[in-house]
Amino acid sequence: MERVFPQTELLKTAEDVSVTSRELFNQGRTNLPGARRASVVLQQRRLDLLNAENKYAEAFRQLTAIIGCTTR
Repeated sequence: MERVFPQTELLKTAEDVSVTSRELFNQGRTNLPGARRASVVLQQRRLDLLNAENKYAEAFRQLTAIIGCTTR
């Protein structure tokens, strides 16, 4: 979980930046590349969170296999 929580926080920040960037673009206060860059960062943070969740799930599966307990 220690890797999932920071990724969740980074995703929330990237979402905020993306929304702000779109709003600034709509107001003509930033350019399209800046808005697109925020969108790319947001997509990367989503992938980072998914990767952290998958690593956590795999580590949990390995741990339960080692100690011989089942989750069901």
